[in-house]
Amino acid sequence: MQWGKTWLDQKLNRGNLDDQLCASICREFTEVHGVQFFDTAEGYGGGTSEERLKDVLIPGEKQSHGAPHVIGTKFLPTLARWTHGSFARALRGSCQRLGVDAIDIYFIHTPIHPLPLEHWVRAACVETKAGRIREIGISNCNAQQVRRACAEAQKHGLRIAANQIMFNLLCFQSPELQETLRACRENQVQIIAYAPIGQGLLTEALTDEKFSKIRLARMTRLVMDELQDLRSVIKSLADKYGKSMAQICLNWTICHGAIPLVGTRSMQQAQDTAGCLGWRLSAEDVAELDRNALKRSTLSKPRWKRVIFVTFITLLVFGYQVNHWVDWLQSKWRAISPWQRRQADCTVETAMYVCCLALFLQAAVATATPFVTRAELKVVPGTVDIVDFSTAHSRLYIFMSSVRWVSAAALYLGVCIICAHLWRDTDQPVWVILVMHLGTYFFIVHFCLFLCVSLRQLSNVNMMDAIRTLTTAKDTVSICPMLAVLFIECWVAANDIRTPAGLPGVPQGFAQDYMFVATWAMLMQLIVCLVNGFVYTLPKDTNSKVMRFCGNSLRGGLTAISIVFYLTLVTVYASILVVLVSRYTNTSRAATGSGAWFA
Repeated sequence: MQWGKTWLDQKLNRGNLDDQLCASICREFTEVHGVQFFDTAEGYGGGTSEERLKDVLIPGEKQSHGAPHVIGTKFLPTLARWTHGSFARALRGSCQRLGVDAIDIYFIHTPIHPLPLEHWVRAACVETKAGRIREIGISNCNAQQVRRACAEAQKHGLRIAANQIMFNLLCFQSPELQETLRACRENQVQIIAYAPIGQGLLTEALTDEKFSKIRLARMTRLVMDELQDLRSVIKSLADKYGKSMAQICLNWTICHGAIPLVGTRSMQQAQDTAGCLGWRLSAEDVAELDRNALKRSTLSKPRWKRVIFVTFITLLVFGYQVNHWVDWLQSKWRAISPWQRRQADCTVETAMYVCCLALFLQAAVATATPFVTRAELKVVPGTVDIVDFSTAHSRLYIFMSSVRWVSAAALYLGVCIICAHLWRDTDQPVWVILVMHLGTYFFIVHFCLFLCVSLRQLSNVNMMDAIRTLTTAKDTVSICPMLAVLFIECWVAANDIRTPAGLPGVPQGFAQDYMFVATWAMLMQLIVCLVNGFVYTLPKDTNSKVMRFCGNSLRGGLTAISIVFYLTLVTVYASILVVLVSRYTNTSRAATGSGAWFA
């Protein structure tokens, strides 16, 4: 069950399910149709899918049919996991999220990892003997990997209970799958079939538009014409048995002794899935489907493609972890500062007045200081664009500078209060969130520059490298206010348009996406600018330790930094161009915002 609840799942699965629907689907399966086995994974929603399954199922509880629920979940060997301890921690996390003491069947999600598969099988055997795993499973393993996993488990007196692989009529005739099936039969490993209906490729609902969006079709380089003969056979059998095409495919899977897994996301889909139970295709019909099956197995993909996929999954899991940290910090913030929510409007309004007054005072003092103190401007040695004052009235200058520092501190304190209020309210329009990001980048850089300049003036600390870097960063983020104005104007203009439903319009979906792209490209450009400033402060003398140990890497890093900087720069201005075009081409039909991937 891929029932994650995070914003990443909202994007990847084109919407999240509500708790009530998930509970209804589980009741339909368990109470009406007697389904026992439920599959999930820590990688689905960063563990939130496991939490949701716990909320709607009571593990181990007997159903009306007398059989207990069986729950399987998976360990994902990401590139951040290398030890048996990481396996044990992941297992404990899954047990906690599912509310159980032991997992019924714990799968190793993929065999692709720099460490051999046997390493994780040994870890699973240790946990099985400790009573935290009842059965060991593997997933996405070919014939050779099945035999290796079984051999390792037998060394510990245990077995591999199941192999979860893609098993359907799209791949049944592939040599790789047939060899894997033989290896599983030899070692008495149960096949658990995911994608038994080919992610919708083998159902009545398939259209040309849906075909282009199905990941499995792209992964296997499948074209629509190749499906016609197979779909015709499935459709004729569906008419013969009075069943749907999906039910024919699922029953075919059962007839081959495999357990089908269907990712269910609606009650209609749940009822249709359960319709494959209680009857069997004839042997002749199974054989006919076997003859017409295709050879598009994912087990035959080159290893480098699977490595790229695992790398992507590692980054996705890291994204889930960041999302978890953000949620935790937000919950703590709400818990420790309820008084701020009650007085938020008054506090923020006061902060706005303080910012305006501090900005005016700071500008006035900065303008008056050279005249009042009779100071002369001088260029800081070693620079061409950083200036300082030279005056004989040092005490008066210190007083004027102190007033400027206090006003600057008040300005940034007010900005922090306003930003904290905006970031706490997560239910904001998209343009508000983007403007918050841009404003945050802008003020963080200016605040850090203010601190460095102040430290240099108040002490003898040499802050010139930091000041140069932050001055460059200040120039980089100088476009942020204009970007914010562009986004606001684009949304205000769209708001004047009325959609066919009579609602206020929003920018087109692609325009909202490019607003996100511009914002994140600006952040990446800022990060590159700061990293570049740090790297250039390193000693360049060929005899220095830095150049001796990492000279070539340092030169290559500088080249890479420059490439990334210019790529992000082009991305920002290209995104601005797209948003500008969208501003003047928006219509009532397009102003619904449909098709937006990020927004």
